[in-house]
Amino acid sequence: MIVRTFFPPQITTLGSVPTRLYYYIADMMRTGTRLPSVKKINVAGTVLTPAFAETIRAAFEGLCSMRNHYSMSESCGVLCSPPYGELTPRGVGFPAPMVELKVTAFSIAQQGSTATWRICALGARSFLDLDTGEKLGPMQYGELYFRIPSVMKGYYRNPELNAKFMDAEGWCRSGDIMYYDEDGRVYFVDRLKDMIKCLDQQVSSCELESLLQQHDSVADVSVVGVPDTKYGDAPAAFVVVKRTCTPSAELAAEIKRLIAEETETFKHLYGGVVFLDRLPRNSNGRSSSTS
Repeated sequence: MIVRTFFPPQITTLGSVPTRLYYYIADMMRTGTRLPSVKKINVAGTVLTPAFAETIRAAFEGLCSMRNHYSMSESCGVLCSPPYGELTPRGVGFPAPMVELKVTAFSIAQQGSTATWRICALGARSFLDLDTGEKLGPMQYGELYFRIPSVMKGYYRNPELNAKFMDAEGWCRSGDIMYYDEDGRVYFVDRLKDMIKCLDQQVSSCELESLLQQHDSVADVSVVGVPDTKYGDAPAAFVVVKRTCTPSAELAAEIKRLIAEETETFKHLYGGVVFLDRLPRNSNGRSSSTS
């Protein structure tokens, strides 16, 4: 009854975080409610996986545009946005107007290490090395920094945190690992603090979660690194199964096999599979690994 109660039948645009959108769609399926007037859906707060994007397209038959925006509360504005009219998620789009971006080299062992790459966005698609003036190569991971006129003044009475977030030139630290492709489209990889180091290799928890969400039995999932003397951080999957499924050792083995068949050795679920009734999430829909 959530959708029927709170969304008028003439609504054309819907904005939400993926987790809330999941509950809206579940309510629509349960009650038979449809919103054919919805033409545009804007998603932010976390990454929209391909599997869930397909679920959204199936639920909203009249959809013309589905965009996964990238922003932060501190930016007070959108940092990256896909073009209107796209229905298949391809990263978080291109830098928004008046937004400058740069990417610095990062190390899991030494977070905040000296920057190697410094890039900015000029217009929508031009990424340059600010030291040499040469175009920065695509597909190179780094921590994203941004400058935007609308950025917050600072954290209230917390100068230490302000200094960590923004430097003297106005560059703000996102704490997110990003890259861009040959077209200048920007992609979110993972939060820096959530990157896993297994067998001395960098593992994105978001990549593994996206794969696992394609499994027919998985309703929700979070992948974290579990300290391990052999692997360093052993990737472990915390899984919520769909109501029509039952957790079992066979299902856990099937989930581990999916990752083993689709990824490199250092990304395998050495930490195992744990079934939960629900995942703890914050107000933006992001899973809380510390919980």
